[in-house]
Amino acid sequence: AEAGDLSAARQSFAAAIKAASSIGGTLSPTNILIGIATDQVEGGDIAGGLRTAYSFQNVLPRVEELRSIARVQAKARDEEAAKQTFAAAIDAAGSHAHTLSKIAIDQAETGDITGGFQTARGIQIVVSRVAALYGIARVQAIAGDLRAAGRTVDAALALEKAHDIEAGASLGRDSRLKKIATIQAEAGDIAAALSTARNLSDHGLSLFRPKMFLTEHAKTEDDIALVIEAAHTVEYAGFRSRVLGDIAKKQAALGDRHGSEQTFAAALKFAYETDVPKNRALALCDIAAAQTAVGDKQAANSIFASALEAAHDTDDVLDRSWALKEIAVAQAKAGDIAAALEITQPIDIPMRKYKGTHEKSGKTFAVELPANITQEQVEAIGRQWDPSSPDSWKALQIAAAQTAREDCAEALREIGSVRAQAGDRAGAMQTFGAAFQAARGIGSTTYRVESLCEIATAQMEAGYGQQANQTFDFALKGAHALDDSAPFRSTAFNAIVDFVTAQAKAGYINAALRNAHRIEDAVEGSRALRPPPHDFFGQ
Repeated sequence: AEAGDLSAARQSFAAAIKAASSIGGTLSPTNILIGIATDQVEGGDIAGGLRTAYSFQNVLPRVEELRSIARVQAKARDEEAAKQTFAAAIDAAGSHAHTLSKIAIDQAETGDITGGFQTARGIQIVVSRVAALYGIARVQAIAGDLRAAGRTVDAALALEKAHDIEAGASLGRDSRLKKIATIQAEAGDIAAALSTARNLSDHGLSLFRPKMFLTEHAKTEDDIALVIEAAHTVEYAGFRSRVLGDIAKKQAALGDRHGSEQTFAAALKFAYETDVPKNRALALCDIAAAQTAVGDKQAANSIFASALEAAHDTDDVLDRSWALKEIAVAQAKAGDIAAALEITQPIDIPMRKYKGTHEKSGKTFAVELPANITQEQVEAIGRQWDPSSPDSWKALQIAAAQTAREDCAEALREIGSVRAQAGDRAGAMQTFGAAFQAARGIGSTTYRVESLCEIATAQMEAGYGQQANQTFDFALKGAHALDDSAPFRSTAFNAIVDFVTAQAKAGYINAALRNAHRIEDAVEGSRALRPPPHDFFGQ
């Protein structure tokens, strides 16, 4: 088909379909037929793909394939054929509400808004009908028809209210509302964006503060006033403080120095009211970074000092190391490398191995934790840990792996990148070296491999190819040591893939290909290091 010989391709596809159809026993030919139908459509034989799709015994795969074919037809500007294929998909879906909701959104995305609404109206389960309306509203907003999007959102909200549907019950609701609100803000309608955002579920709203999408689009005094009003509705003082700091920075960029100072003062007030020391440290760190951005270095230094004091007041060693890491990186980005490096020194706290016994099974476990953890705390872990449960084992390993050493390595890695960007090559190499030493000390093999690969990627992106390759070699040796009990094994694999991708982007194509094959060897040598379902050679 790719060579243009569609006649020969059809014969080959027919042979493949015949072979797939002869599969018996416990195996189903449907999965193979799905692949054949997709190949037929991609090869230009849409009619053949449709015939194959109609042959599926299982209804849902047939509907999914028909949806896919209709999208291809619409992309090829064959609107009439696309409508017919969507109609066939709707007919096959019957009363399956969730599938009909997806078809309605597909129709809207391919340009048939009217058809999408018609399909949505026929959905019997209200939650799925509401989900379809939110999806169509998102399509309208992306197309620039904000008024129509607003009307569709209002219709969805009215349905929720009429049927007493809990906010967030409709699949994808919050993500679609966020997209619509963002588009409204980008179009300059801050008031409409805020109105949309207020309809998010409590969980969605907590993850989608004004800081994340409104402030950067504010252009007028009225916009700023609306955003400040919204910021004051954020319940937790620490979050409210960070949002206000971001707004103050925007006010300064718009030339409102007096307003900026007032908003910074409010942000500081709420930061100091934050009761949890770690969160207070992070809020103050954000404000200090914003003060640096507007050029008030003196105020920034004073606030960084307060952030550091709050971090040291944090009793939990892991929370303290996280806060210190954030402050160190922020100070490096603010240009104070010496202060940043000084902060990293106390992050790397002593570790030691603890042994415990699970009360019910009598099985023992050994785990590396910060040295000031008490034996009573380890025994508490033993009481909660279920050796037969992978999730419990994972939780125990997280406690062991998320150590202060990992935070130290991450902070030094980011400081190294900052120094490299500033042209301080010698300083960057030295800091990357310190990051490598910190990462070597991480107790968990999985997290050690991941951290080392992240350092190698940063080194490669900064132009230190030889140093990066040495770091990566050390990491890959650790990957071979992973066993089946290693938690989050795919995160280590992803970090390895990220390095090889960075290596290729930096121009080391042959080395990247060699390392890709080394990854295969590592995967085969360790059953624990299983790749996620994507093509790293393709990357």
